[in-house]
Amino acid sequence: MQQRQHIFFIFKEAINNIVKYASAKKTTVQLQKKEGNIVLLIRDDGVGFDMNEIHSGNGLINMQQRAELVKGRLVISAKKNEGTSIQLQLPIA
Repeated sequence: MQQRQHIFFIFKEAINNIVKYASAKKTTVQLQKKEGNIVLLIRDDGVGFDMNEIHSGNGLINMQQRAELVKGRLVISAKKNEGTSIQLQLPIA
């Protein structure tokens, strides 16, 4: 149950960040089983950001910590003016 909660909070934080910061016109969410993993992919076409310029807030750090707690891997890709993608891979237990 705790694993589900961590996954839900990662998803919730990603969507919250899109709503608050991205100014996105389109957001896609994919959930699939792939090569022994569950893969959650969230993408937006918003303003993006430079990962090196993030100084405030704990949202991205909390997402990374939650992914580690469920033995998953979180990959965040962002480019200014090109949107953001967040991919969470979890091994199927």
